[in-house]
Amino acid sequence: MAKEVTLYLDKKIPYCDIFFETLGFPIIYFDDQSFDISSVKDQAIVVIRSTYKTHNKKINSNIKLLCSVSTGEDHVDKAYLKEKGISYAFSTGANATAVAEYIFSSIALLLKEGAISRRDKYLVIGHGNIGSQVSHFFKYIGYDLDVYDPYSFSTIDNLESLDQYKLITLHVPLTDNGKHPTKNIVDLNFLKKMRNNTFIINTSRGGVVKEEDFLGQDSVKIISDVFENEPNINANFHKSTYISTPHIAGHSQSARFEMTRMAYKNILDFLRREDDGPRGLSVNKVLDISTQELEDDIKQYGFPTSLLLKIYNPKDDVFSINNFKNIRDSYNNRYGFNQISLTKKLQNKFKPMLNQLNIKTSYN
Repeated sequence: MAKEVTLYLDKKIPYCDIFFETLGFPIIYFDDQSFDISSVKDQAIVVIRSTYKTHNKKINSNIKLLCSVSTGEDHVDKAYLKEKGISYAFSTGANATAVAEYIFSSIALLLKEGAISRRDKYLVIGHGNIGSQVSHFFKYIGYDLDVYDPYSFSTIDNLESLDQYKLITLHVPLTDNGKHPTKNIVDLNFLKKMRNNTFIINTSRGGVVKEEDFLGQDSVKIISDVFENEPNINANFHKSTYISTPHIAGHSQSARFEMTRMAYKNILDFLRREDDGPRGLSVNKVLDISTQELEDDIKQYGFPTSLLLKIYNPKDDVFSINNFKNIRDSYNNRYGFNQISLTKKLQNKFKPMLNQLNIKTSYN
């Protein structure tokens, strides 16, 4: 098969030239808005993004592998692919750190704006690749925090006493069956349990928050990176958010590189080839921050909020709904924390904190 296979690639996948062009296969690039997967008649491997939904599409069995450069899986009809004998793979967990960094910057912003306090109590719903990083960091810096994940790890038994939390952050897949479905988990009943002037951050999936119900109340505010019916976003919900970003929480440069690298590795594993591709991204950014600023932020907030907002501020990605898809498709300008180097040598006392955040510098 390897000599005959054609590689179909979504042209918006970043770093394609670094990885897939080294495989030696003919490559056909496609646009996800016009691509008809049923028209693929040759022996093929198809590589898509989460923007391409396979449900209700005919997929011929000559497609040997459907590979998605995404961590989410709800856009792929896995049951249908199994029935057809077509293998599939995802870049599972590859952007988890980027989403956690988005949460850290969002909370840094809310703290700096006085909307929340380090003395407040927080709740992390979902303790997988992302939620575990978020909860670990805030426990490390001494925040009062609960975790709820009925499939993994929880510090509480249920979601009944939500009025004790100032901020709730969501890190769950979108599921509509099973014992603990997450579709519309944040509905009017959920929102009524929260107290006034509290916050939700949703970087999970559109549909985890029931937008119609959210619009029916005004006591809870939301930072939302995901939306129902993307890319056709509800204008009223978009307008009602505290901050909206165009589904880019997991899209730092380093994360997108890693997602594409994992898709490349999935193809190599399928072909039973060795992985000899590049391991890391060489693009870095140098930042300057004073020792006094670091000390002041850590003393007041427990972590370097000003530094994180210099690296990434979610307000920089506020968007018009008409530009949602264009921005998301071309988005690749955000640096991951591991791409940051600080100009000044710092005292060793800052090393544990900056190591937790994967920020590089030298120390006296």
